[in-house]
Amino acid sequence: MSETRAGSVAKFANANYGPISAMAGTQFKVTMTGTGDPDLHVRFGAAPTTTQYDCRPYTAIAAETCSLTVPVGAPAAYIMVNGYSAATFSLTLEYTKP
Repeated sequence: MSETRAGSVAKFANANYGPISAMAGTQFKVTMTGTGDPDLHVRFGAAPTTTQYDCRPYTAIAAETCSLTVPVGAPAAYIMVNGYSAATFSLTLEYTKP
């Protein structure tokens, strides 16, 4: 399954998505593009925060990717885009539905 989400965030604001149900043991990939410096956070089982996440690629631009194996027992993914600076973003999600 492939789907997209898009939006914008102000500096220090968050955009949240989820829960997104995915099949345990399969790959869950989120690719972000955009402008400014949004920060991608992905977590399974609960919404991510700036300190609690399963994936947080540290880059100074909007191009960030998280590719994770969906854990058994926590097949719901949550995504947060945090505005390190004001930014626009587009997310492409690739995963297998249960």
